[in-house]
Amino acid sequence: MNKSQIFGGLLFPLYIFLSFFLTFPALNAQDTEPRDMIWVAGAGPLSNSWLSTRSAIENPPHAYEYDHVLNSTSYDPELGVIEAKDLLLQTIESQSDDDILSISHDYGGIVSRYAELETDKISSMIFVGVPHNGSRFLREALRSSGQNSPDIILDRALTIVGENDCEDCGVISLLRDWILDIRGGSEYLRDVEYESVIISDINNTPPSVPYVNIMGDVDPKTTTNFLGILDSRGSLSGTPTNNLKNCFIELRNQAKDLEVQRQVHVMNNWAGAIRQITSAISGVLTGLSGGEGEGGGGFNPDIIGAVGDIVNNFFKGRIERIERANEIQKETARILRCDLAVQMVAVEMNSFLGTNGGDWIEEEVEVPSLDEYRNCIDECGVDMAWGDWRSPLSCDEYCSRFIDPNNTTTITVIVYEFEGHDWVYSLFEQSLETDQRVQEIVINADHFQENLPGYIINPVLTDIFDGSYGAAFEVPKK
Repeated sequence: MNKSQIFGGLLFPLYIFLSFFLTFPALNAQDTEPRDMIWVAGAGPLSNSWLSTRSAIENPPHAYEYDHVLNSTSYDPELGVIEAKDLLLQTIESQSDDDILSISHDYGGIVSRYAELETDKISSMIFVGVPHNGSRFLREALRSSGQNSPDIILDRALTIVGENDCEDCGVISLLRDWILDIRGGSEYLRDVEYESVIISDINNTPPSVPYVNIMGDVDPKTTTNFLGILDSRGSLSGTPTNNLKNCFIELRNQAKDLEVQRQVHVMNNWAGAIRQITSAISGVLTGLSGGEGEGGGGFNPDIIGAVGDIVNNFFKGRIERIERANEIQKETARILRCDLAVQMVAVEMNSFLGTNGGDWIEEEVEVPSLDEYRNCIDECGVDMAWGDWRSPLSCDEYCSRFIDPNNTTTITVIVYEFEGHDWVYSLFEQSLETDQRVQEIVINADHFQENLPGYIINPVLTDIFDGSYGAAFEVPKK
């Protein structure tokens, strides 16, 4: 074998290796071709947080590779659903790809559904907190001022706040501002109110492509969580809310501290009163008593006057403490009434939203067995009727000792089960049940949290994009 043959034999494997090495990146690039997507936000400036979720999903540690085919002029919800759909379609139809994944929040979901019906380029859809069945909350808020449920709820709370010069951490005014903002968008928001023409029309034609429907449901429904949605809305709008949750915790702690002060004042009023007066009088008597007066008389006007002054001064001080305790009690009551006003708003909002799809259900509950208590009550009643009852306690007070919390029995009761909601839309309003639904997911988030990265990306969107619900929703990693 000559040198050229040896050299050629060495170069050939090297040529094969370099050819594969140089072409592999191109092959790999084809394997990770970005997925075309449209991220369609809700209506109003607060929906801009959808953009932060979109950015977070394409950056580390998630690093999904996609092309967002919309631009700032491709979508304008304030045009109304139909015109916003027409504008959106112009961009969609200009794309060469026919495998676009649509992901939308709130109002944007209705616009996306209309668009999907008029194009073959959308192949799958993800909905987040979308009022597929319309919103009763919007319908009520958009009714004439003073004649709708939100206004009635707020007016009752404002009456309490006004009468008590309340520090309510700004809750009532924040909620009022929210309602006014909704009315400011009445021209286009009416499209998605309950039983609107748009909602009735779109639900006559369900999506023709597979979709995943994500719904928000705050659990549990507490005043704290109600304050949370106002905090969420305030932070998204750039308006400081002074953290309503912390504000109310401080107010309640203030009420507790005042109650402790009141109890101290009350205790100081009477604790050792006789001992203190007796001690003070003894000192005066020692100083003024010079023995019996002439003729053996025991009356000394100076002593009587001094004792009277001591008693008067003592009880004057105690009365001042009582009055101070009453003032503290009034202040405590004022704070608690203001707290109650906010709780009342939270309860009524929960009732309004939760009764949209709630239902009466049978529920088994454990309760203390009352057999011995009832027997005691019966016997006590007989004894009282015959005049044989000798206890200073009433029948109920005496027989309550026979209620043993550890001795329970199971009973069936009829209770009203409120429907879940995200403080804006109920689960019924967010639901969309058709043959194309691949999965329905409920997340513990209020309406404004639903489009924030911390609530929606992990694990919900990552699972969807990684293919947990099928290849139709897959998005490659960079």
